[in-house]
Amino acid sequence: MLKLIKMHFFKKHLLFCSFLGILIFSISVFIIYSTNMPIRNIGIYGDLKYIDQKCIKKVVLPWVNTKIYNVKISEIYNELMALPWVSEIDIGIRWPNRLLISIVEKRPVAIWNSHWLFEQNGKLFFPEYVPNINIPKLEGPVGKNSLVFEHFYDINNLLAKKGLELVSIKMHLRKTITISLANGISIKLGRQDPITRLSRFLKLYDDIMAVGQKDAEVVDLRYPKGFAVRRKK
Repeated sequence: MLKLIKMHFFKKHLLFCSFLGILIFSISVFIIYSTNMPIRNIGIYGDLKYIDQKCIKKVVLPWVNTKIYNVKISEIYNELMALPWVSEIDIGIRWPNRLLISIVEKRPVAIWNSHWLFEQNGKLFFPEYVPNINIPKLEGPVGKNSLVFEHFYDINNLLAKKGLELVSIKMHLRKTITISLANGISIKLGRQDPITRLSRFLKLYDDIMAVGQKDAEVVDLRYPKGFAVRRKK
């Protein structure tokens, strides 16, 4: 009886080991076969408005028909990240033969000196061209981009609270600042405490407009205890 039990157990154990061996072999064959499959299709995903599609194709198309184990993900990643409009990249492989690439595009918030663009975090990037988009234009001396962007952030927030739209900011060589609004008003903020001066003026803005200053063209805030308004001719 004991011998029969042992024999039965041995047969079950042998059957299990045989099944496990076949399973491991099958998986190994599948992996070897899969990694030898060439890339047949490349999927590009993302809300892309400004990236030149030709630049993306130039990077990814040479990998079509390349065996999966020969695909250099890091090389594709680095080449795509080098494109000026690219912010983030995610690359993966979908078996058996598809390469998937997800791209997040940079979103510009302002133009700097006609040729550069600011991201929301204040970083500059230099695109192949500046698209025709409705964002503020910032201008200033070389090396003052960080300071101007800091002012832009504060100025834009103050104006938004009043429902006013910023069109441009210009920092002159002597670091004086002038801003232009979408309603046609130009505001001279000067050099000293420009944000404080603008904040003080905006507190009175509704009252000023209410007393017949809607035709104002230039507001000069450079006075220590007041401001001057020049009307349109």
